[in-house]
Amino acid sequence: MLNILHVIPRLAGGGAEKLVLESCIEMQKRKDIKVLLLIFDNTIDMYPYLSKQVKIVVCDISFTLFPFSISKSDNKNFKKIITEFEPNIIHTHLFEAEIKVRSELISGVTYVSHLHDNMKQLDKFKISSFFSKDCILNFFQKRYLLGKYRKYGNKFICISEDTYKYINLTVSGKNINHSIIPNAIDVKKFLNPSKKGSPNKTVIRLINIGSFQDKKNQIFLIQIVKSLIAKNYKVYLEIIGDGKNEQVIRESIIENNLEDSIKLLGRIFDVEQKLFNSDIYLHTAYYEPFGLVFIEAMASGLPVVTLDGKGNRDLIEEGKNGYMIYNQDPEIFAQKIISLFENTNKYDEMSNYCVEYAKKYDIKEYVTKLLAHYQQSLN
Repeated sequence: MLNILHVIPRLAGGGAEKLVLESCIEMQKRKDIKVLLLIFDNTIDMYPYLSKQVKIVVCDISFTLFPFSISKSDNKNFKKIITEFEPNIIHTHLFEAEIKVRSELISGVTYVSHLHDNMKQLDKFKISSFFSKDCILNFFQKRYLLGKYRKYGNKFICISEDTYKYINLTVSGKNINHSIIPNAIDVKKFLNPSKKGSPNKTVIRLINIGSFQDKKNQIFLIQIVKSLIAKNYKVYLEIIGDGKNEQVIRESIIENNLEDSIKLLGRIFDVEQKLFNSDIYLHTAYYEPFGLVFIEAMASGLPVVTLDGKGNRDLIEEGKNGYMIYNQDPEIFAQKIISLFENTNKYDEMSNYCVEYAKKYDIKEYVTKLLAHYQQSLN
């Protein structure tokens, strides 16, 4: 029996949380595998259709790191969970889980860290930033974690070549290993039940999915839509997500009189139907550690037109499942979108290829790789 404890701070509506839930669901189906998901607070209203299928325990781990000292409580509840569950693997997701779980190292357990992003707390120290409050805190957090990693060993799972290069540059030491296992989705949920056809010839139907944060760069979507309209094309763009920049985006849509062309739909967890009703997936993030939404869109038959976000380089095969654009130029984006819209044969060819390409990233195959990684680490 292999006992696996996944730890993520809370079940907010992000890609990491969705991946963890779907991984746990699939692992539970495997023989001789026992899975428990630990979260720090009772935020489980996100992805309710997934969370109800997973055994979840809520237990915060009290821990505060000061520059020269560590403050933590006894954490009896966490120790009780460990004693009762007896994990062979503790798999942490996101930085809060990373640092809290390492405050209570358990002998005989293999620790796995999932690098969903390039954690800024692990950045190389820069003298020029020494007097920055965040830089000083990150310095002590990294020093603390490196000691823990090297004491018990640590296995890093990187989701892309970019995150792999990052962790190789920032974290090293005895028994610290890095592997690449790209993220995955439940592909069957995104396969369009009706065969994907060529784009609607009256309007270009675009879609974007992501939290409204700086790196997602949704403000640039407005320039692309304006460029398409200036070329006398009718455009309808749906943007799914929420976050701190939502109001800024909304105001810019109004200022540019684009209320009929761009709709903000808020947070939607069952995005499949929205993808089925679109023709092209449009992505403008200037940094993207991987891009699960790309796989979801491709599985739905949508070619992708995207800005280079580094991590998403692993997913785009130029001219086959999408186009990677290296300059934030709305004209170039518009040209690629129009080329797909106007060329029916090319669109159909790319749409069909997208579906087949996405199947390589199915959650079943992903969990098989993950379990093999666990076994190798234990051996």
